[in-house]
Amino acid sequence: MIRSRHTLLYLGLLLLVAGYFYYFEVIKKQEKEAIQKAEKKVFHLQVDQVEAFDILAREKPPLRVAKDQQWKIIEPVKADVDQSALDGFLTTLKDLEMERPVTESVTDPKIYGLDAPLLQIRFKTGDAWQEIQLGDKNPVGDGYYARIADGASVFLITLGNYTVLNKDLNELRRHQLFTFEPQSVTELEVIWEGGDRLIVQKQDDHSWMSPEHPETVIKKSKVDHVLDQIQWLRAKDFIRDDSTGLGEYGLDPAHVTVKLRLQGDREALLRLGREQPDKKRVNGVSSELAGVVQVDANLLQDLPKTLRDLENRALLGFDSNQVKQIYWWLAEDQGHLLQAADNQWVFESMDGTRKELKESWRVRSLFWELDDAQYQEKLSSAGDPPTQPHGYVEFWDNEKKLASLSWAKLEQDGSQGTTVWRTSNSEDRPQAVLLNAEVLRKIEEKLKNLTAPGNAAKPKDQ
Repeated sequence: MIRSRHTLLYLGLLLLVAGYFYYFEVIKKQEKEAIQKAEKKVFHLQVDQVEAFDILAREKPPLRVAKDQQWKIIEPVKADVDQSALDGFLTTLKDLEMERPVTESVTDPKIYGLDAPLLQIRFKTGDAWQEIQLGDKNPVGDGYYARIADGASVFLITLGNYTVLNKDLNELRRHQLFTFEPQSVTELEVIWEGGDRLIVQKQDDHSWMSPEHPETVIKKSKVDHVLDQIQWLRAKDFIRDDSTGLGEYGLDPAHVTVKLRLQGDREALLRLGREQPDKKRVNGVSSELAGVVQVDANLLQDLPKTLRDLENRALLGFDSNQVKQIYWWLAEDQGHLLQAADNQWVFESMDGTRKELKESWRVRSLFWELDDAQYQEKLSSAGDPPTQPHGYVEFWDNEKKLASLSWAKLEQDGSQGTTVWRTSNSEDRPQAVLLNAEVLRKIEEKLKNLTAPGNAAKPKDQ
C-alpha cells in the first residue's frame, strides 16, 4: 500500500515536471517565436484585404492593378491578370519580412538609393494606402535596402522577395488564351486558308461525328488532343494591345481559323497566322484575350488539315485488354498463348503442354505496339488475302475471336507501305489497309520475341 502511494507521488511529480517543461519550453517558446516573427513583418494584412496596388519601377511604365469583382490591369493597358502570378505577388507582400535592420534613422536616403527608389509598391486596404520603397542592392549582395514610405528606419529584404515583387506588365498579365474546359466543347470547326472546312460534332454518347461524312469513324482521343492543345495555349509575347489592324499581322485573312461551340450556346474563336521564319512562333488572336499575341508554332502541326487527321485508323478496332488468347504463325514460327492471370501468360504447344512465360511483359509490349499502330489508308482494290500468308495473328477473348491480321512477306526494297488484311466480328470479309512497313517490322519483331530462347520455360500443371 505504501509502495503504491509512492508510485502515485512519483507519477504526480513526473507529470508536474513534464507539464512545466511543455509549457515553458514548448508553448512559451512558440509564443516567443510568433512574437519575433510578427515583429519582423513589414505589413500586417490579409491577401483578401488588398483592393488595388501600383508597381512603380525605375525606367518602366507605372503598372496599376485593381479589383472590382475580378482583378484587372488598369494601366498601362487594360488586361486580365494571370492568377498564379497575382497570387504569388500578394502572398509575398503579405509575408514580407525585414531580413535585418540597417539603421533606425536615415539621414541621407541617397546612400541607400532611396532618394529615387528602384521599386515602389503601393497598395490599398480599405480607405488607406501603404507603400514600401526599395533602393539599391546591398554591396554584400544579401538583399535590397527598403523602408516604409516616409519612414525613418531602413532595413533589408531578400533578393527572392525583390524578384517576386518586381513584376512587369507581361509577367502579371494573363497569358492563357482560353478558359473553357474541353468537356464543354460540342463542336470543333477548323478552316484553313484556301482549304476546305473541317467540322466534327459531339454526340450524346460523347463520341464525335462529321455531319458531312457520317460514315467516317472519328477517334475521340485525336479530337481531345486538339482541344487540350488549344485550352492550354499560352502567349509567348504580346505584340499589340488591341485587335485592330489584323491584316498587317497575317490574321485578316488568317492562315487558319478554329471555332469552338461550347455548352450554353457560347463560342470560342482562335485565328492564327503563318509561322514566322526562324522564330518558331505564329501571330494569333483569341476571342477571350484582347490584342495580338505570339504562340508556339507547333500548334499548326497539331491542328487537323483534313478529316483524315481525326479518323480512327487504329489497326486494332478493340481494346487490347479484352484479349485472353493469341494464335499466330510467322514464317516457320507459330504459337498459342493464354492469359493465366492479369500479368502472366502461358505458352501452349501442339500437344497441349503448357509452359509459363518467364517474360510475360513481352505480351504487353506487343499490345503496346498494336495499340499505337495506325494504318495509312483503306485499300478497296487489294483483292483477297494470300491463302498462305507470311504472317497471321488471331486475337480471342475467352470464347470468341475478336479479330485477325494477315500479311505477305515484307519486301526488302525499303517500301514505305505494305498491305495488311484485317477481319473482325463486325465485318463479313477481310478489309485491306496500307500499313507503314516499319510498323509491321516492329510487330513481327514483337511476335518473334514471344518465343525467344529462354522465354517459354518451366512447365505448368494443367
